[in-house]
Amino acid sequence: MCRRSKTALAFVFVLVCVSCTSLEERVFKFPLTPVELPEVSDSLSLTKIIDIKHSFLDFRIYDSVIVEYATSGSYGLIALSIESGDTLVNLCRKGRGPNEALLIAPYYDIVDGVAGLLDIQTSKYFEVNMPESIRTGNTVIDREVFLLDTVFPIVYNTIRVGTDSLFCYDAKVNLISDKLNGNPGFSLFDLKDGKRIAEYALAKKASIKLKKKSPLYPSILLNFQHCIIPEKHCICMAFISFPIVAFFDYREGTFRGVKIIGLPEFDQMKDTVYFEGVEYADDSIYLLYRGITYAQGSQDEQLSKPCSKLIRMDFSGNITGCYELDDSYRKFQYSNGTFYFASGSNIEALYSMDIASLKTSVM
Repeated sequence: MCRRSKTALAFVFVLVCVSCTSLEERVFKFPLTPVELPEVSDSLSLTKIIDIKHSFLDFRIYDSVIVEYATSGSYGLIALSIESGDTLVNLCRKGRGPNEALLIAPYYDIVDGVAGLLDIQTSKYFEVNMPESIRTGNTVIDREVFLLDTVFPIVYNTIRVGTDSLFCYDAKVNLISDKLNGNPGFSLFDLKDGKRIAEYALAKKASIKLKKKSPLYPSILLNFQHCIIPEKHCICMAFISFPIVAFFDYREGTFRGVKIIGLPEFDQMKDTVYFEGVEYADDSIYLLYRGITYAQGSQDEQLSKPCSKLIRMDFSGNITGCYELDDSYRKFQYSNGTFYFASGSNIEALYSMDIASLKTSVM
């Protein structure tokens, strides 16, 4: 056989192998186990509790307070009454002075009354004491540290693990090219001195043909919602652009993941949204899926409509429940036995549902 024929056959073999490999397998570095999405076991109707008087991007629930992430105005966070929607206190004035921040990373946690926040533009991590801030009407900061050796910090998730470590998106990812560069992707920082402890890569150096020319688009593909499972030393990540749920053991430094079969495949041309939230409650993981459903099994987009599902999963990645929600919801949080869901393109209303209502629907 001539050299040209061998080269052609080798090229065909590579194409066949690539075509048999899913996009997720070509992008993510950790192993993915397929899990089937079961049939919907129940339909749930939520209770509207409040209209939001002004729009915002995201929210957290602390005690009986809504803490909203503000994209405009003079403050980074605004605390609202969950009963009336009235503003209780403005927090984190925008600026470089004491108790100020220029731009807070949008996905953060409030644990034991402490909001762990990261100023994207200055790499300053700080912890806001929520009870004292609400009581005094001022931003009360318990701890502040600058992360060292960060370059152009594009940060989405700010996740404090334990008491003295921070897991977050690392700006060393190459955002200028059209490649998802796994070098390193995410890092663990020591909050005692701000130094980088370890580096982790979620993505391979896999080329993706991008529909968007923005240099930030590769990083947006890896954007995720998260929750912490302290007793398992684990961060659960639910990806916004893929039907993927990942588990990161921050004690062992290992990743594993599942791909949910039955949700629409990733499509760069359609801005597919998968998970808008993930919460850990009563030894289960709850995922808020927001996507589309088609009438009578058709794939015709003219017959599609927005929908939301609440998916329950155990720590091994097995799906133990799937519930259809009565509308399309964007974000959700869990607090003290209650789920809170947000609706509207810019969070215009808040709805609630008692977790006890799910216990009557076991698969």
